[in-house]
Amino acid sequence: MQTSQRRLAAGPGEKVGAGSRLTDILRLAFWFSIVISLLNYGAYDSVTVAIEAGFVYLLLVLGVFSLGIAGNVRMPVVTSIAALLLLLAWIVFQTAPLPEGWPVHPAWMEVRKLDPDVHASISVTPGDDFGAYLKIALPFGVFLLSLLLFRKDGEAERALRLYGVTGGIIAILSILQFVFAPGMLLFVEKTAYLDSLTGFFVNRNTAATFFGIVSLLLLTLLWRSTKDVDVRRFVATLAQPRPEAKGWSLERKHGLLYAGLLAASLLALLLTKSRAGVGLTFVSLSLLGILLGSTRYSRTQRASFGGRPKVGIARRLWILVGLPLAFLVILAFLGGNVLLRAEVRGAEDPRFCTLPGIVASVKDHFPWGSGLASFQEVFPAYRDPACGVFAAWDKAHNVYLEGTLTLGIMFPLVAVIVMGSLIHIFIRGIRERREYRFAGCLGLAALLLVGLHSAFDFSLQIPGFSLVFALLMGPVVSICLGRGAGAFPQSSQQASGRYRVRARHGHRKSENV
Repeated sequence: MQTSQRRLAAGPGEKVGAGSRLTDILRLAFWFSIVISLLNYGAYDSVTVAIEAGFVYLLLVLGVFSLGIAGNVRMPVVTSIAALLLLLAWIVFQTAPLPEGWPVHPAWMEVRKLDPDVHASISVTPGDDFGAYLKIALPFGVFLLSLLLFRKDGEAERALRLYGVTGGIIAILSILQFVFAPGMLLFVEKTAYLDSLTGFFVNRNTAATFFGIVSLLLLTLLWRSTKDVDVRRFVATLAQPRPEAKGWSLERKHGLLYAGLLAASLLALLLTKSRAGVGLTFVSLSLLGILLGSTRYSRTQRASFGGRPKVGIARRLWILVGLPLAFLVILAFLGGNVLLRAEVRGAEDPRFCTLPGIVASVKDHFPWGSGLASFQEVFPAYRDPACGVFAAWDKAHNVYLEGTLTLGIMFPLVAVIVMGSLIHIFIRGIRERREYRFAGCLGLAALLLVGLHSAFDFSLQIPGFSLVFALLMGPVVSICLGRGAGAFPQSSQQASGRYRVRARHGHRKSENV
């Protein structure tokens, strides 16, 4: 009797508390899985990918049943699921045994001369394609799970802060290991790229892309923490601190933290000596600075150190011209090794030498493709001996060409759908979110960096990087499509010192952002 009375007495607050605890457990397990993947050198081996994918989708199922899908993120959820199903159906078609007269790969005709009973298919590697599909499903699962776990503005922004701080710490640890133990890669002996920093990854180009998106995020967080600060008054206060200036201490600490971590991330980026990674990161940083500086999204009228001054012609010129020049100056002074490597190698890079062969293989296998895991088997027939025979090419160093070679017409179709949806969401966030427009700016800059670098390297094909990129996209998309449901309450903002605003007439109406 007493037990039933206790159950009847359980109010909505207890249910909310139980749901909150479950959400915290799911988030903790989610972050733990990301860390384990990074510590496993980018989760490159198939066993780690299978375990990680199974764990992420288990958390995703638990999240859907316990939390549901928020209405504002249904569009990216449906788009992601549709892309996954399209790719899965296409791979099933490629690997299915087909009768004569269907567009099977010519290699199977040679095999049938030895064994007439063999089943022919479009794919050259039907037994490996579904394992390779897990490398695509994993980042999509991370993206979907992050949409579920960080559905409110406050939750998503806290996730981005944790992401940025963690990425900055990884940069510091990577620099320390590169300086004091250059022959080690985490816990094992380093066998490649001995003269370059690779962080937690095996390949320096993947590390460069990772530190690039971390730098973009930290620059955004730095801008976010100081956007309502009058810089001249801030510097004057630092030079001559006054007792009455107490509302900026937390802001200054956050700004200094983000600035220090940003410097460490840029240094780690330059130490990778990745020409494309460094160059495209500074291009993306310039774009991000222009986007952030061109948007006016202050939610408050007055904040610490006084209101933000009006943007004049001189300041607009600095934003549009000065920022790119500043990043080029930094690159010229600090990126000497990168520039020297680019000058010495020039256009003699093997990637450019093998490009005609890759393009020819794409033409021969379009529109059906050759199978998701087939590049290493198909490309040697097209490789020019003049390009050298010292390296084994298991990747095309161009995500778009390899995707079109292996998946045929389905790859550009899915790529246009996914990238077009993301660009639409980011532009919508810049137009509509006011206080949170920074998310759309960050999303566009990060997508530009990864999208352009994918034309020169295979960072996006490394599961460890693809999942951390998906982890960045999740909270950013959630903020862009939000309606302020998770914004920090006014009392907590005033207590933190970030929005220390003098209320007029005793009260200030909250703005729905």
